[in-house]
Amino acid sequence: MLRLCQIWNSLNVSAGYMIGFFRKLFSVGGWDLLDSDYAMVAVLIIFVWRNIGYALIILSAGLNSIPKVYLENAQMDGANIMQRVKNIIIPMLTPSLIFATIVTFINSYDVFKDIYLLQGRYPNPSIYMIQNYMNNKVSSFKMIDLIVTSYLFTAFIGLLILGFILIDRLYFKKVRGIE
Repeated sequence: MLRLCQIWNSLNVSAGYMIGFFRKLFSVGGWDLLDSDYAMVAVLIIFVWRNIGYALIILSAGLNSIPKVYLENAQMDGANIMQRVKNIIIPMLTPSLIFATIVTFINSYDVFKDIYLLQGRYPNPSIYMIQNYMNNKVSSFKMIDLIVTSYLFTAFIGLLILGFILIDRLYFKKVRGIE
């Protein structure tokens, strides 16, 4: 994570190593992407860069676990590729999709560490996240705000998990053929 922040700083800060050299060479002014209007885009790029590997490994394992016999039988029965994707692959891949979504959701809270390393305690307002808020409230001893935020966040996570369980049961019934 620290290396990622060092690379990001070298690419975006006007005094960065590589880009800073070319900016001075061509007399181009510097810019800091995290202090611009595109700060959220930069955070999304960092997030995708760090988490795409997990999701691809989980989804490729899920695709490999689908028995080839199902796909071959569907093809012999005359199902085209879209019908096989809709009726076989997506229902059988649902547990892997849900697991990848949960892992990605959990990993999305690690972006705070990157932003904290790059911007400090008070980053650009467009990328000021709930973790920044909670961290700053703890350090300023405003515990009532922290408690309310914790309760609301716990309720949100509980509803999200309930939604995932309902989606999983819906697709489980579809895969098993139970109506």
